[in-house]
Amino acid sequence: MTECSQLGFELPGFSGRKIEGNFEGGNVSSDGGLVLLRQVDRWIGLTKSLAKRLPDKRHPDKIEHSLESMLRQRIYGLALGYEDLNDHDTLRKDLLWQTARERTEELASCSTLCRLENRAGRKEAWLMHQVRLALLVKALRKRWPKVKIILRADSGFCRWKMLRWCERAGIHYIVGLAKNERLNALSAKLHRRAQRKHQKTGRKVRLFTQLKYKAKTWDKKRRVIAKAEHSDRGANPRYVVTNLEGGSERLYDDIYCARGEMENRIKEQQLGLFSDRTSCHAWWANQFPALAFVGRLRALRSTASAWFKRH
Repeated sequence: MTECSQLGFELPGFSGRKIEGNFEGGNVSSDGGLVLLRQVDRWIGLTKSLAKRLPDKRHPDKIEHSLESMLRQRIYGLALGYEDLNDHDTLRKDLLWQTARERTEELASCSTLCRLENRAGRKEAWLMHQVRLALLVKALRKRWPKVKIILRADSGFCRWKMLRWCERAGIHYIVGLAKNERLNALSAKLHRRAQRKHQKTGRKVRLFTQLKYKAKTWDKKRRVIAKAEHSDRGANPRYVVTNLEGGSERLYDDIYCARGEMENRIKEQQLGLFSDRTSCHAWWANQFPALAFVGRLRALRSTASAWFKRH
């Protein structure tokens, strides 16, 4: 049986230009943005820095895919919307992807990348977190040398090692601090005063003060802003730790409370980067893709724009 196929066709041209279509393009790829990501990654050194910090316990003589190349493959995949490891069974054969990883052979399979993620634990998560925060700060200060960087977060991010790193790096912070018996005791007078004022006026009362506080696990005392709020619903104490200067009420209302915008970043993480996926059985392994890339998307985007302007 004769098989007929049209190999090419012409389209109307203009200004002397000829437009021709055919199906003989050879190996093609639809992920053109991969080339830009590769260049930006070279510029900021994300995957290289991660590979240097993360441990690799594999036997050197049996390694086919380096840690840096696998990180590059996984992070680029997340950036381009390939959140599932199964996607890499096809992507590994794409010549553009091989070029981005600077290889001429097939890339790591989904099974190999899965083993990489399942090796991740608490130690790896902390190391990756350190690399991402440091690179982000370095990139911002390189572009805007005099910029004032403020870390604003709720109490879930209040860890003394992070606060100490911010202090060493010249980063300002204002972070929520979970209430406890000691904090309530230190600000007890303020809470009683707010309660009496509410009972007298019948209106919601908000009073602020500052105090020096050191948790058992902290390395030193730090400034804590205490808010004593009392209404018909009862007491509502709140605390934040900060190294910013200024009045307690202004810092709390104008700077700390604006953290609500971060909810939009959480949505971007879940919807845009599919970080709600839990493909692995272990908890830390499920954090690996997010820790490797989330938080860098905006920096990559702005850095890419700057790179285009410079070149």
